[in-house]
Amino acid sequence: MSYRFCRFASYQELPEYYADVLEVAASKGFFYEQPWFEFLMSGYYSEDNSEFCLYTVEDLSTHSPLLIMPMRFTRIDGVAYGAKLLSTVGHMENFSLLSVIFSPAVVDKEDKLIILGALFKELRVGSDQLKQPKIDVLRLWPVDIGGELERIVGGALKQAGFLIQRYDNSYNQYEETAGLSYEEYFEERSYNHRFNVRRRKRKLEKKGMLEFCLYSPGSDVELYRRCMDGYILASVDSWKSPESMISKGILDLIKLTAKLGHLRLGVLFLDGRPMAAQFWIVSAGAGSSIRAAYDETYKKDAPGVVLTGYIMEYLLDVDNVSVVDYGYGDDEYKSKWMKDSRYYGGFMAFNPRTILGLFFGAKHIVGRKVKRILRRITRRA
Repeated sequence: MSYRFCRFASYQELPEYYADVLEVAASKGFFYEQPWFEFLMSGYYSEDNSEFCLYTVEDLSTHSPLLIMPMRFTRIDGVAYGAKLLSTVGHMENFSLLSVIFSPAVVDKEDKLIILGALFKELRVGSDQLKQPKIDVLRLWPVDIGGELERIVGGALKQAGFLIQRYDNSYNQYEETAGLSYEEYFEERSYNHRFNVRRRKRKLEKKGMLEFCLYSPGSDVELYRRCMDGYILASVDSWKSPESMISKGILDLIKLTAKLGHLRLGVLFLDGRPMAAQFWIVSAGAGSSIRAAYDETYKKDAPGVVLTGYIMEYLLDVDNVSVVDYGYGDDEYKSKWMKDSRYYGGFMAFNPRTILGLFFGAKHIVGRKVKRILRRITRRA
């Protein structure tokens, strides 16, 4: 099969016949759709002169779309400063996997590898179709280690002739919950954890009026304002830095997900004072934990534990989510709520046909091997 490669500066430029591929992206959820990438480009990547690049692959003979892949072009990246670098449009906390959206007609894994490899080769050798020179470096993350996406991306990079360096990216705790009620889910937790959640809740109920408020689609404006105020107050009085909880980026993401119907903003009040707050996103059957904090004043009461119980009950019994994703990080408390975990990785791919590609390839791949050899020699000595 021969291919046609295209590059668009925005989703608005996509021809109408890409509708089926965009439906696939929508079925995967918020983190694979246009609003998410536009949010990241306008917020997180607005200061490094990154350029949004929406790459597509079509069947040359029929112009049938085969692939959509959002990327960003930059010359300001710490791992290859000054190089012509294409990278994932993603958040540092890995709210989703690398976005590679294939047409519903492309089912076979080998076909996916070949199509993606053809795009990568076009980026490596330079392209008249794409109207851009050779790329020095590709930085692709995250992929699930040992999963299908890692095999396809790694195979495609190798097929395209890049020098490849794999690296560890992050650790994620999650659980498949399809068909589970909260009662069934909760009974599968450890005895100690179940006892602790119930005990903490009873103690708080004896202290005063305990109230759980949650903003979700269909909630009125007053509830939104109350939950937002509670979230901000609990965050300000928590042990976490305000920047991590109530930065402009996080508050803008809350507003965006509320507008699109994905926001779940839960707050636990005691006698009207917010004790703990959590920000979740629900999309395509998955509940994703984004932020959580509690008022340091109530640390001994463990309000975060009680609030998580309330939110899990809502996610399972009302939203009927099939996956709960507790985000990146190996925090011990997450393992009490989640049974499963996975490692994410990434790829650095260097172009052997460019000076900077070779330079950074030698620095990261060969240099790393030399360092390992030197460490072994040092230990033996």
